[in-house]
Amino acid sequence: MISQIKVNLRTVLEQWILYRRASEEINGYLMEGRYSVSRLHLLNGSLEAVQQQVESLEEEMDKQESSLRKFGSITHQLLTESHPSVAERLTRALQDVNARWNHLLEQISEQLRSSKSLLGLWQRYRSLYSQCVKEVQKQEERADRMLRSATDREITEEESRTWVKDCN
Repeated sequence: MISQIKVNLRTVLEQWILYRRASEEINGYLMEGRYSVSRLHLLNGSLEAVQQQVESLEEEMDKQESSLRKFGSITHQLLTESHPSVAERLTRALQDVNARWNHLLEQISEQLRSSKSLLGLWQRYRSLYSQCVKEVQKQEERADRMLRSATDREITEEESRTWVKDCN
């Protein structure tokens, strides 16, 4: 009977050790997640910086799901074998972790939406900027051609006004 109790106690001790590790892991992820969200809260920078921010937030959302499930599973195992007062504390701890987790996911989702929106703006900006650069280059080439042709021969005042108008 004593050896059976020892085996049972060892099993429960192992579960508590697993619970503690899972708790530390999930709390670490929660802290890391909050830090990441606060660090990425300011939406500014280059297109590349925003792309990196979007990727980082998407990874953050996916990274810790298994840890949360593991923590919940271990907690439920302990609940079945614990005294009611301990079970109540475990239940509150699980509810607290779930609430913190959901709040963090909401923050990450909101930040991800904002980042994706900014990423779209940056991509549109880059596209328009490229178009403008091409148009300016075309106009510069045209102005160069006009200047070369003007220096090769005498130009009339009418041609000069037309060229100035075209350049403007």
